[in-house]
Amino acid sequence: MDRSERRPKWSAVTSRFVEVTQYLYGQPGEINFGLNENGFIFETKMQRRGSNGVDLMGIYSYDISLAQVWQGAKRRAGFLIHDSLLFEGVDERQIALALNYAKQGSENLNFQYIALINSDNLPLTDLHEIGLRWKDHVRLQLGDSRPEDTLLGFRFGQTPS
Repeated sequence: MDRSERRPKWSAVTSRFVEVTQYLYGQPGEINFGLNENGFIFETKMQRRGSNGVDLMGIYSYDISLAQVWQGAKRRAGFLIHDSLLFEGVDERQIALALNYAKQGSENLNFQYIALINSDNLPLTDLHEIGLRWKDHVRLQLGDSRPEDTLLGFRFGQTPS
């Protein structure tokens, strides 16, 4: 398949990326990808770029755009997972908006969005302000106070005694 045959798909991803960044920041971002002599090129350009949080939201925007476009494919994963590291250093307002956008998009296009987030990093005030009832969407809550609340009965980050 050559570039012209793939144009509709990467064009759809680009359009979705613009939509997502507009939703998150009120200004559209840009995404550029292609090939050069060193391999694949991937670059996001956002109006407020320069901070690690904005760069991470560029990755989020690309991922969610791909997930939405892939929903039209015959063979697709049907889910997108983001680890808590994607939200480290991101403004609380953008985290809340990202979770809300993922909720709406995954419901509309019938795929699962799974976000692994530390409860102390949840932007509770911002989630409440935008009307996202986050507790309605929690499927598993892990903790470290009891073995039955841990993942596979193991407390990660501790050295064995």
